[in-house]
Amino acid sequence: MADVNGVIDNTPDSLEFARMARPVAGSTRRGDNPVLFLVGNSTMRAGTPGNGNNGQWGWGHFMQNHFDISKITVENHALGGMSSRTFYNRLWADVVKGIRPGDWVVIELGHNDNGPYDSGRARASIPGIGADSLNVTIQETGVKETVYTFGEYMRRMIADVKARGGRPMLFSLTPRNAWDDADSTIVTRVNKTYGLWSSQVAEAEGIPFIDLNDISARKYERFGKEKVKAQVFYLDRIHTSEYGARVNAASAAEGIRAYPGLELAQYLLPSVADTMPGITNNADGPTVYVVGRDESGPTPRAFIESGRWDRVYNSLRPGDKVCICFTEACNTDRESDEDSFMLPGSGEESKVYKMSRSGRYRVVYTYGWYIRKIMQDCVEKGAVPELR
Repeated sequence: MADVNGVIDNTPDSLEFARMARPVAGSTRRGDNPVLFLVGNSTMRAGTPGNGNNGQWGWGHFMQNHFDISKITVENHALGGMSSRTFYNRLWADVVKGIRPGDWVVIELGHNDNGPYDSGRARASIPGIGADSLNVTIQETGVKETVYTFGEYMRRMIADVKARGGRPMLFSLTPRNAWDDADSTIVTRVNKTYGLWSSQVAEAEGIPFIDLNDISARKYERFGKEKVKAQVFYLDRIHTSEYGARVNAASAAEGIRAYPGLELAQYLLPSVADTMPGITNNADGPTVYVVGRDESGPTPRAFIESGRWDRVYNSLRPGDKVCICFTEACNTDRESDEDSFMLPGSGEESKVYKMSRSGRYRVVYTYGWYIRKIMQDCVEKGAVPELR
């Protein structure tokens, strides 16, 4: 029942902590601009503070990076451990208070809609979208409650948003690190349960449904199992690293942009990939990129976190060559430079640090992990990595 921050899910104290950590609904609004409200669980906001202090990040934290905040603001009201039932019963009323006509509300729930109905976290909804209900008494508290189907909780949220003049949208769940086939080439979809039920409710209610699960799953399949395990997830098969959260946020933005006639898309920033020129002797032939060899002598961590590797990655084409030249710049001393140090060795070890200058939490890996990341990215793009 305890989350990574030591907060018990079903006590008044934990809910008060959650309310302090999450924004007051509508508080980011600028003038008469609309607000995009995000409603979900730990895949959208990992940990109660949602600040990466356990190494995990939710995609909702990075959603604002895709919107023009001079025209619309994004509020992440998700909370780890919430099901459709517990979010509706405990947190939903606070969100509804801030909704004004013209606002948007994205709802992505279902990861936690299982388990017991009347004990422990007592967060399960009845599977499906029917009109079924169940009267229960919570064993630990004696509180009586009527439990509804997942679809009924979605319908109630949709009705509340519409009643306030807002525009609701349903998203399918982010993918897990789970694969259907023995060769690990097909990511397991949730299109027979919560994804299906969300799409059915959205169609019946006449609102948009975006299949976030499929958009990100197709990316995972392109990444390959090794990269997905090492880079997309952190500590388990459900919760994402910062990189994985950014991937899912980008998928959400892509889904919004691609949905026919969706007015929310007008607030998205242009999608432009920053690139970097390489060295080539033939305009039609492969390009050579040399990373890590410059006067500043960056470590692979600094090269990656500064965004320089992203520029190379975005430029790569099949057959290109990447020369990796970081061996002389290996800095494992945190005291000398906290923005570039790495853990020693080549293993999978990692540790979460709070950076003193920025106050931001960062996961720091080993020297070898960063080198493998670059190599995995090259392989994904069909480029050839070469260690120098």
